Amino acid sequence: MALTPLNHSDRAMYVNNLGTKLSDRYMRIGNAEVERAAVDVLIQSGQYSASPPLPRIQGARQTLRILCRNGDWNQAHSVSETAAKLSRACSRFLSRDDQQHVLQQTAALAADACSVSFYKEDVDEALRRIDFGRGLILGYLIDGQSDLSDPEWTHSNLARKYENLRFKAF
Repeated sequence: MALTPLNHSDRAMYVNNLGTKLSDRYMRIGNAEVERAAVDVLIQSGQYSASPPLPRIQGARQTLRILCRNGDWNQAHSVSETAAKLSRACSRFLSRDDQQHVLQQTAALAADACSVSFYKEDVDEALRRIDFGRGLILGYLIDGQSDLSDPEWTHSNLARKYENLRFKAF
């Protein structure tokens, strides 16, 4: 990891792998310092904006699992606030299977963040977090409505023009 530049697109994935290995090691040997190192490393994954959102979301979810298991609700709340800003992880450029996987991770993160807020007895924040997740799902469903894979579109110049205009908008 030391050789990977901070702005490398795979940095968050590498950090997650290290955090996972440290967490696994903690489970085997029970050393609290190793678990703390895992949390510190996993928290870093959300900070690499050059990395795709999915590994950053996965790092946040793993961090939340460790913090909640240890009853560190204040830090879990802080991590879930930061993770909520990793909003649009799904792209229409991904395959349907990949979109579904990203959507599952995003929805699960929203549910995790909601649970942390409930535990902190912040019901308003919990509702905002679950509504945020629902909004993302709805956005993906609406975006999916514009799928041009229907056979009547596949050979149409109109479909290509439409797609070009859509891509320019993003």
